[in-house]
Amino acid sequence: MDRKPIEDVIFEINNFISLGGRTIIDATGSESIGRDAQALREVALKTGLNIVASSGPYLEKFESQRIHKTVDELATTIDKELNQGLAIRIFVPE
Repeated sequence: MDRKPIEDVIFEINNFISLGGRTIIDATGSESIGRDAQALREVALKTGLNIVASSGPYLEKFESQRIHKTVDELATTIDKELNQGLAIRIFVPE
């Protein structure tokens, strides 16, 4: 999957921040469709932007094996991502 250079992403995020933006929701809930937790972390650290990462399966044509898991297996994966994290700080309101 082609990725935009991080410097280009930071430039765009800084434009968003200059217009008053403070938080984005990243809808790429799985690595199979491009989620990159380390890139999200880098962008957040370099810009001060709050980034909320999502979790869960996407469309079948993008997910391959993951979409064929049972509901319990998917729930376990999502629970692990929320409670153990993605190698970045996860905030879950109480």
